[in-house]
Amino acid sequence: MMGKLVNSDAPNIIHLIKKDSIGAEIGVWMGNTSIEFLNQGVKELHLIDPYSVEPFKENSEMSYKKWLNKYKKLLRINPATEENFIKYYNNVYKQIVEKFKGKIVV
Repeated sequence: MMGKLVNSDAPNIIHLIKKDSIGAEIGVWMGNTSIEFLNQGVKELHLIDPYSVEPFKENSEMSYKKWLNKYKKLLRINPATEENFIKYYNNVYKQIVEKFKGKIVV
C-alpha cells in the first residue's frame, strides 16, 4: 500500500505509455493511475493487486501491528484489526471491479 491515496509518481511515467499498447499495472490500489493509462489509449490493461494484509505480515520495514496502526489513520479504520482491513480491501476490490467493468481485465 502506498503512504497516500493518490500516486504522485504517475505523471512522471504516463507520457511513456503508447496508444494501443498492452500492459499490466502492478499495485492498482484505487485505480487512479489505471484511468490515466486508459486515457493514453491502451489496447489492453491487466490490473494486479492482492488487496490483502498478508504481504504486510512479514514486512521488514515495520511490525504488522505498527503497519495496522499506521494505515488505520489513512484509511480511517477503527479499530485497526485485521478483520476491518480485510473488509476495507474487499470493498476497494469491489469498487475497482465495478469501475472498470467491461473496460479492462481485472
